[in-house]
Amino acid sequence: MPPARPEQHVWILLIAGPTAPFAPVAEYLREAGYTIREANTPDEALAHLRYPGCGLILIDARLEAPDLSKVLATLPFAGPGDRPPVLMAGRDEDGSSVPGPGGAFEADDYLPLPTTRQALLARMGALRRQASLATRLRRTEERYRSLFNRSLDAVYLYDLQGRFLDANQAALDLTGYRREEIPTLNFSSLLTSEQDLHRAQGLIRELLENGQQERPAEYLLARRDGSTVWVEATASLIYDGTRPVAVQGIARDITERKRAAIELENQERRFRSIFENAGIGMAIVDTKTRRILRCNKALADMFGYEMGELCALTVADISHPEDQGRDEALGNEVLTGELQRFRMEKRYRHKSGD
Repeated sequence: MPPARPEQHVWILLIAGPTAPFAPVAEYLREAGYTIREANTPDEALAHLRYPGCGLILIDARLEAPDLSKVLATLPFAGPGDRPPVLMAGRDEDGSSVPGPGGAFEADDYLPLPTTRQALLARMGALRRQASLATRLRRTEERYRSLFNRSLDAVYLYDLQGRFLDANQAALDLTGYRREEIPTLNFSSLLTSEQDLHRAQGLIRELLENGQQERPAEYLLARRDGSTVWVEATASLIYDGTRPVAVQGIARDITERKRAAIELENQERRFRSIFENAGIGMAIVDTKTRRILRCNKALADMFGYEMGELCALTVADISHPEDQGRDEALGNEVLTGELQRFRMEKRYRHKSGD
């Protein structure tokens, strides 16, 4: 594969001592259109690296060991992911370990000398493509980490056995645990019932079998202080290549919504009990069709019907013809807001015809 064209505003730093000329290598790079900056001392290398745009550092490994160690000490980067790729020329992989500050220094690639223009540019192009990919991956990781940490929803990771690996601050605030306690937590630590535990374990199987979660799940979690919180959670697999290795979950606090739903359910249950067990006849009627939607046993018994039979009729079907018009008129006034309620005496027809 031919080497890529030089990128605009990208330059290469050559580090070589005065006793180890690097002229052929520099000439090859200039012929290929690269901008070259040369350094013969650690101070010169450091001065060049203060400027942005360095795309590659090419070091002559034939420097004397003390000089090379000083040069390596000038690289103002926290680690390999924070610096341009380093190509060590004059040394092959069998002799790759170079004494450096804080231990041996490992270059990103090695180029035996003497070399040819084609070999130099091919090795350099491959190294820069690799470094570009690593940079993109690192930036992707940084963006993910930023979203992970800043999300208002609880975001967390757990392995395929349900052991927690990481969590953002929102998840820690939700559960009340400290970051250093994450490795001690698993499904059993947080889920309050065996049913929820089985559902969470089943979710992992669902993800492994189907690749996705069919619908969000609701769980009641136990917080560190013993209180509980309802969450709605979704999950997706994390892969190492094609192999699933963990699960990312996103949970939202739905405690207030759940409490409101439970209270509404309790109110409906109380109403249903009062409605069904009342000693007087009661019915719920469709305002448009006036069909009986629901009735209690007291009303059905009053008219001689089974409850299912009565709910197949309209109010008109069981009303005395002479009372029907007045009943409808008052009902319409309630619907328009002219009346809040009304009371009237009226006649109904029994199933027997009376």
